[in-house]
Amino acid sequence: ANLEKAPLPLEGSGVTLQNRDAEDRAVLMFSGYASSKEARKRMKQLLTALSSKKSRWKPVPNTESLAQYNDPFTLPWRRLNEVSVCVSSTPSS
Repeated sequence: ANLEKAPLPLEGSGVTLQNRDAEDRAVLMFSGYASSKEARKRMKQLLTALSSKKSRWKPVPNTESLAQYNDPFTLPWRRLNEVSVCVSSTPSS
């Protein structure tokens, strides 16, 4: 991605643009309100799926993240949230 071509954030919005290194992330999307309790529950679901013997992805410690893509007036069933964690690929056996 080229930040020079990105639109500038609105002044006073608190938004900044940054170059970041690429990373692989495992993501679990869910709807509804992303309370602390719900986010912890969904992160546990994601980490449990990654710990499966069938998964070739291993979570990277301390990289958990919660993303909420909703304005305050979005109805609960239309809300979009994600929990994610950086992952590294494990060698296939």
